Amino acid sequence: MISFLTVVCDFLIRILPSSFFIAYIIKKYEINLVHVNTNIISGIPAIIAGKILGIPCICHIRQTRRLIKRERLFAQWVDEFIVLNKDVFKMLKQCIPEKKVHIIYDGVELDKGNHTRKVNFINEYKLNSSSLVGLIGRIVEGKGHKEFLMASKEVKKRMPDVKFLIIGGAKGGNGGYYKEVKEFAKREDLTKNIIFTGWRNDLKSIIADVDLIVQPYTSPEGLPNILLEAMAFNKPVISTNISGPTDIVISGKTGFLVPPGDVQRLAEKIIYLLDNPNIAKTMGENGRRRVESLFDIKKNIKQIEEIYSGLLFKEIKQG
Repeated sequence: MISFLTVVCDFLIRILPSSFFIAYIIKKYEINLVHVNTNIISGIPAIIAGKILGIPCICHIRQTRRLIKRERLFAQWVDEFIVLNKDVFKMLKQCIPEKKVHIIYDGVELDKGNHTRKVNFINEYKLNSSSLVGLIGRIVEGKGHKEFLMASKEVKKRMPDVKFLIIGGAKGGNGGYYKEVKEFAKREDLTKNIIFTGWRNDLKSIIADVDLIVQPYTSPEGLPNILLEAMAFNKPVISTNISGPTDIVISGKTGFLVPPGDVQRLAEKIIYLLDNPNIAKTMGENGRRRVESLFDIKKNIKQIEEIYSGLLFKEIKQG
């Protein structure tokens, strides 16, 4: 009962006023289409506004969780859905007509410049004689930082000169976890081989400098952009066989996928690629071709434009 009252109060106090305000903005600026981003729950006010004014609505779902009851209710007012990977597509079509759901991969800009080492980052940290393995992103649970550290411990036994880079930092209330990860590295005696860089503004230069990118996610992802960026730079990648990475990485061809949490397999694949630079190079080249084929931002834009055109043309015909 309390839960029901909470939902009703939220609807009356927050959602409904927001819906009328968005409807006012839509009418004022003569907007013809609503595109809701991230998930249904946060877009409910915009969905209602579109329904009030009778204009089409697209929902771009970037999360991997199942729809809650409230989302399934308002999903009926959405004309088209865009999802980032095949797993979310399978999940969504259980409660939404399949013809309304489209897989459109996020894209990256394809730099046609030189992808060889820039050495700026290497010189900054005096890493000239080291092989470099990087993990890039926010330091939060689910991104595999502890697994990365434990794998580095195994690699260190075979290759003591390899340096492992953790590029990124904490945001919001995740400072405690960042501290926990750094203390974990210290406790496991890994500080000589691990470099915490914090947030950087020169990611392209860093990706060019490292030998491979490792993103050992332990929780499902939408579509990890850093894997696309790395592959666009001809870098082999190692990730986990969970939702998100499985749409990007072809294991054995553009890099490797390992079971989430399997530190031993992760370490083995890192050692294998560092031991076999020619294979790593071929995988990097394969990855670049895959990004050019499926994940070019121009393709992403064209596919979304086609959905826009279809909905707007339909409105014109019906009008």
